[in-house]
Amino acid sequence: MNPMKDTFIHLRDLYRSSPIMAVSLIAAAVAFASTPLAFALMGRMKWFNARRGRTLLRPAFWSVVCSMILVMTIPAFILALLVKSEHFDENRYAFDPNRTISPIDQGRQYEARTLLDSVQKLDEGVRAEQERLAAIRKDLVDSVKKLDTAMLALRESARQAPAVIPPMNEVLERMGGIRKAVGLDAPQQVTNLKYDPTAMTANAPGTTSPIAASPVPQPTAPVAVATNGLSRPEIDAILATVPEPQKPLAVMLPLSDLPPGWVMSKIPGKAASPYVETFNAENLYEKMDGRAESFIQNGVKGMACCSYHPKGNEESEIQLFVFEMGNSLKARGKFDSEKPDEAKPTAIGEGAYTAAGSVFVHADKYYTIVNVAQDEPKLAEFALDLAKRVAALQKSTKSSGPTAQDLFNLFPAEPKRSGTKYVAQDVFGYSFLSDVFIADYKSGDVEFQGFLRPYASAEEAKKVFETYVDTARKDGAVLKTIDDSKADKMVMSSNIGMFDVIFLKGNAVGGSNGASDAKPAEALAREFAKSLPANVPVIEPDKKSVPAEGGADAEKQEK
Repeated sequence: MNPMKDTFIHLRDLYRSSPIMAVSLIAAAVAFASTPLAFALMGRMKWFNARRGRTLLRPAFWSVVCSMILVMTIPAFILALLVKSEHFDENRYAFDPNRTISPIDQGRQYEARTLLDSVQKLDEGVRAEQERLAAIRKDLVDSVKKLDTAMLALRESARQAPAVIPPMNEVLERMGGIRKAVGLDAPQQVTNLKYDPTAMTANAPGTTSPIAASPVPQPTAPVAVATNGLSRPEIDAILATVPEPQKPLAVMLPLSDLPPGWVMSKIPGKAASPYVETFNAENLYEKMDGRAESFIQNGVKGMACCSYHPKGNEESEIQLFVFEMGNSLKARGKFDSEKPDEAKPTAIGEGAYTAAGSVFVHADKYYTIVNVAQDEPKLAEFALDLAKRVAALQKSTKSSGPTAQDLFNLFPAEPKRSGTKYVAQDVFGYSFLSDVFIADYKSGDVEFQGFLRPYASAEEAKKVFETYVDTARKDGAVLKTIDDSKADKMVMSSNIGMFDVIFLKGNAVGGSNGASDAKPAEALAREFAKSLPANVPVIEPDKKSVPAEGGADAEKQEK
């Protein structure tokens, strides 16, 4: 360690945060150091000798020392007043009883010897506040989940009292807004298709619906069902009733060649198509129980769905939903946003996981959910088989070009890369930053994220990079240019103890975000920029692809 260098760094940081304080401190230090020298020099020059008539008398030593102390008291007194104004008067006279106390305000009570100590204390305060807010959010999520469970019985009661249905639907829509506010956009909210749409029934993975035992009205025109699914004429009759935009989704549903013992579930009140339902973006809310808005934000174009159950056991129902999103990125974003912590990855499509027996798949621009009523091995096995059959058709529609996984493969593997996700909008709180690929990293105790956003042109990437830097500067961040990197430009931004490193290389903007230590953040950004190609692949906003016709029967013909 170099004491002189450390002192200079501390003074530089102090000058950036409080120029008056820094200048006063330097002036006081000069005064303290020069006063004894000045008194000694003037003593040698007989400056202090007093005349008594014709005689010069040398003053006593103690009187010279007292005079020197009095002179040195002046800069010390001024410096003390300045320190007092910086750390006391601000809290005393600028106090607003109507303003919420922030972690920064609470951090002022700490006695910090250096600016670095002050930042560390502030960082501890922010972390404590984040933990407190996380605990509150968890309590809210748990409470909303319990409210959802309690609503199941009310929904069933509404089916028996038509007058209650309109206000019940309004309550369900309002609950959708509450779930969105607390971040609870989970697959368990999907409507149970076995019941009437106005019932708005939802079954959570791993739970049994209490309304399963209620009698279900049967359609007036029953359709014969084979033990292994529907016949080809029955499938053709159903597809003939499906609107043309949703027909490619409907043909993906496995309606025939079901395993022995499994049958299709009928939809009450639909004689023409009692096994399949389709929706577009305008009427998706009828089935999504308040969740339609989150799908619309990801550009949903349509949805097809159906249900299955073991023969003679309608309570053990499995629901299949196939969504067509705006593009492959929007499908990946929706897939990532609903992934729970307990999810177990599985090799289906371009990405898939299982949770409590249910299966969730992303492939091309499609997002598939296979939702089970109970977490049982028999149901989970059939759900996995359905997901594979649907993903096989979706995979065959995949056009050439880069995928989200291709871009995730560009991220460095170290330090300890874990989860990856695609975020569609308002990334890191910036409205100008959207469609970003993110990976989680951990270096020791430091957790942070790496990110990448390729653009169609280098000019567009440069504009976003400059906007990022300007916004960070306006937010009060300290910016430092990093030289000798493999990027066109690289900047470190530090604010309230957190470090971001953003770089520009060709047509891409990337870097690291949210690190409490600058060293691993800079190391990741340097390695990331070094490994990226000069021109990063860009996924087109709309991929043209048409699914194979014929569903399960088409699979047999291809074989």
